[in-house]
Order: sequence, then structure tokens, then C-alpha cells
Amino acid sequence: HLNFVRTKMKNFEVSTWKPAPRYVHPANLGFAGNLVWDQPPPKPKANISLIPYGTGAYSIEHPRNEETFEPEQKTTDWTHNVGLDAKIGLTPSLNLDLTVNPDFSQVEVDRQVANLSRFELFFPETRQFFLENSDLFAFFGFPESRPFFSRRIGLAYDPVLRTNVKVPIQAGARISGKLNDNWRVGLLNMQTRRLVFDTDNALPAANFTAVSLQRRVFERSAISAIFVNKENFLSSVSEAQRDGHDAYNRVAGLEYNLYSKDNRWEGEWYYHRSFSPDKDKRGQSFASFLGYNDRSFAARLGLNHVGKTYAAEAGFVPRKGFTGVFLGGEKFFYPKKGWGSRKLSQWGIGLELNSVLDIDFKETDRETNLSAFLTFNDQAYLNFSLYQAYNFLFGEFDPTNLLRAPGEMITPLPVNTDYTYSGVSLEYGTGTSDDWQGNIALNAGQFFNGNRWTAEGAIAYRWQPIGLFSLLFSYNDIRLPAPYPSADFYLLGGKADFSFTRNIFLTAFLQYNTQANNFNLNARFQWRFAPVSDVFLVYTSNTFAEAIPNSTVEAFAPKNKALVFKIVYWLNL
Repeated sequence: HLNFVRTKMKNFEVSTWKPAPRYVHPANLGFAGNLVWDQPPPKPKANISLIPYGTGAYSIEHPRNEETFEPEQKTTDWTHNVGLDAKIGLTPSLNLDLTVNPDFSQVEVDRQVANLSRFELFFPETRQFFLENSDLFAFFGFPESRPFFSRRIGLAYDPVLRTNVKVPIQAGARISGKLNDNWRVGLLNMQTRRLVFDTDNALPAANFTAVSLQRRVFERSAISAIFVNKENFLSSVSEAQRDGHDAYNRVAGLEYNLYSKDNRWEGEWYYHRSFSPDKDKRGQSFASFLGYNDRSFAARLGLNHVGKTYAAEAGFVPRKGFTGVFLGGEKFFYPKKGWGSRKLSQWGIGLELNSVLDIDFKETDRETNLSAFLTFNDQAYLNFSLYQAYNFLFGEFDPTNLLRAPGEMITPLPVNTDYTYSGVSLEYGTGTSDDWQGNIALNAGQFFNGNRWTAEGAIAYRWQPIGLFSLLFSYNDIRLPAPYPSADFYLLGGKADFSFTRNIFLTAFLQYNTQANNFNLNARFQWRFAPVSDVFLVYTSNTFAEAIPNSTVEAFAPKNKALVFKIVYWLNL
């Protein structure tokens, strides 16, 4: 099945070889056509590629006491590494990927965001090895409860440095693809080394396994099964460092994904269960979702439950012990007369309601959003919404989430209190055909027992054919009544992508974040000296964005920096 799509940006026109309804994406495979060969295609040859790499790196660390922020002994380190990836085509639609001592030093750093949440934020995977055929592993469950999250492999939070750090990966293997027209399979296994933070904190060596099997049913729907296993080798760490680590954590589950032939109906139902030597980590998660979409109307209804004892250590579960109910819908209009017909391609109204209940079915969170939106003929858009939110705090919470100075005392919002607040938001974005593009979102209203004003957005310039320049910004002003904390903080992110030739590229990315008190610079030079073979030179630096009162930390005081040289060669056998 395939389709051919032609886009005329000047006229904002999209046409397809096999017609697709306006309410679906033109590349939707549900409306693809059949490609018929007049003669059988040639039999493929052996499909084996070896991809060795070598790296050399120099890094400097400027550690500080975690309580006083006093500088400690600076450390420097020269390192070098070699590794190998292999890609083997078992069949035309089934691949085997192998990696030994993988390295991801050329991967772009995460885009930082302002954090006003009580829970862990989700950052997408960017490492190429984990992106290929990722739908076979990554999309099980709901966004609030993923049994497998590849960023748990090779990345971890350092409780001493209070930042994310890399965990050495020894080797890994993945089989993924189609067995036939109805069956798809995925098998991933990765082995990580021990990582010691200090005498009392460490990550034991671990093995991660994820297995998925998918069976197509009806026209486009599927029944899938997943099994995830994290095995910790506790003998690799001391008794004191084993605290909080179990011998294993496992999750097994079944899912059904519904996609109707005409793409109007979409649904998902799943049941997952976790297993652990600790009985307090044996629990369940289940959910149900049904949505309808067509040219003039969209509606959805869902329920998601995560048990208090459900544990997916190799997944993403920022919150436990809740049942969430959500519903929403939009009504679309297509003006045919007057100003609207000349300027607008679509307008509409929408309503969303999200409610979260605890294990005793007491409501703990709720958000209601009423919106109106316009889409212009040049693909610009304007959205307006009114919202009301409700939160019940089970624990003390500082809504500013700031890095506090030594000895700085604050009064967080107290436990067992509830808050109802409301506000308005306005968002505008330009079309995508001009060299200058941008968007801005404004939010003003109440926030817990105070007020918040937010402005965020981006502006970009496309310099044909050299590159793309962009600037992201975010500003938050939080004002709570005394004695609770108030603050204003902002985040600036600038990025430049240069393509000097077809083989020479330069990417520079800087982020100035006063909430996290961090200024990050990441620059990557790439030379493609042969097909799919590259030389990378990567520089990364982190400093304090602002001075910290009552300490020796000044603005732009260094935290760490590193320079990495990497060469990758792709060899087809």
C-alpha cells in the first residue's frame, strides 16, 4: 500500500494520487492504493551493514557542595571509546539490529521547558537506535502510563549531582518488523553497566528486555501483547547501595487498537500488570478510549486507571493510585460567504473535561476547557480558551519549582488543601510558507491561591538554502500571597541549523533557563565524508544562569563542559 502526495505551499494545496478525505492526513495508510508490479521485483541480495565508530572526549567537571554550593576539587578526564552497530535484513520486512558499546554523543540535547507540575515531565526519545520501529514498543498504554520508555535505558537521575546522567550501555539487540501481512514482532534486549554516584547511592548493572507481538484484525485494527522485564544485578553494588532496588520488575499486558476502515472511529483498550519481589510493586493499569472524527465533528471519551502498587521501572508512570476520566469534542465550520469565506479555511468550538479520582474515588484534580479556534487560508491559526482547574494537594508543593539558595527558607503550599482557579489563554501562529514564521501563547489567570501570567512562543527565519534560525522563549510570573513563594523566571532557547554544502552541517543550540538556573550550549559540526558515514565534533557546556544569593555562585559560573570527536563509517557487505 502506498500513496503519492503533492504539496503546493504557495497555494496551500495538497493533492493525492489515491483520494483521501479532508479530515485525515493525506499520508494516512487507510486510504492508500495498491502498487501492482507488471513483473516480479528482483530478488534482494544480502542486506548486511556494519557501522563501526570511534570517539575521543575531553571533559571538565566543576562540582559543588549540594548544600552550600561551595566549589570542590575540579576534575578533568580524557576518554576514548570504540563500538560497533550492525544491521542485518533477515527478510525484506524483518530486521536484526545489533550494537556493542553504543555511543550517542552526537545526539542533540533535550529542549528544556518550564516545569510547573508536581510530576515528572516527559521528554521524547532522540537516539536513533531506539527510534527505528519504536511504535512496536513505545506506544503501548496511555501517555500517563507507558509500560516501556526507552529513555530508562542509558539515562538516569543522579541524586548527588541532581541532574540526568548517562548510564554506560554494554550491548544490545533488536529484532523488529513484519512476519507477514498480519503479524508484526518486536524483541529488544539491552545490557547496562553499574553506575556509582557515591558510597550510599548507585545503579546496579541491569538487563532490559521488551517483547511485543501484534496481530492485525479486520481492516486496520490490531491486537497486541507486550512483556517488559528489568533485571537488576544486585551483586554489582554494595549492601548500602541496594536500597530501593529490587531483583527484577516485570510488566505484561494486552491491548486492542481500533481503526475503522473510513478512519472515523479510533479506540484503544488495554490491561497491564506489574510483577516484583516487593508486594507493594505488584499492581495493575487499564484504560479505555473511543474517539470519532469526521469533517464537521470530533468527539472522544476515555478512562485510565493506574493502581497504587503498579510499578513499571522501565516505563513512564509519573503518577500512581488514580483513575482518570476525560471527554472532549470539537465542532468544525467551513464558511462559504462574506469575510469568512475569503479569509478562513475553518473555524470551530471545542470543550474538554479531565477529572482525576484517587483510590477512594475522591476527586483530586479537574480541568475544564472551553475553546474557539480559527484557521486561516494561509494556514495561520488563532485559538482562544477559558479554563477552570481544581487541585487537591496530598503533599507540600512549591509551584515555582526553583533551585533554592543555601539556607533559603520557603513556605510551600500545605498538605490536604484544595484549590479552584481559572484563567484565559490566547494563541496565534503564522502560516508555514513564509521565510519568517512564529507563534505566541499568552495565559493569564489564577494559580492555586495566587495568580500567574505566562507568555511563550517561538520565532524562526528560513534562510534559503543555507539554514534555519529559531528563538524559543517562555516567561512565567507567579504571585502567591505571603508567606508562600512567588517568582518570575524565563527560558530562552536559540538554535541555528546550517547546511553549508550537501556534506557539511553545523547545529548550535543554546538554552538560558532561570528556573533551573542553567545555561546550556550545545554545538555540533558534521562532515559526511562518505554515504551515511560521518565525522562529528560536539561541544557541550553548562553554567549557572544566575548568581545564587548567600553563596559563591556567580552568573555563568561553570558546571561542566566537554568536547567530543566521533567518526562513524557505514560498510555494506
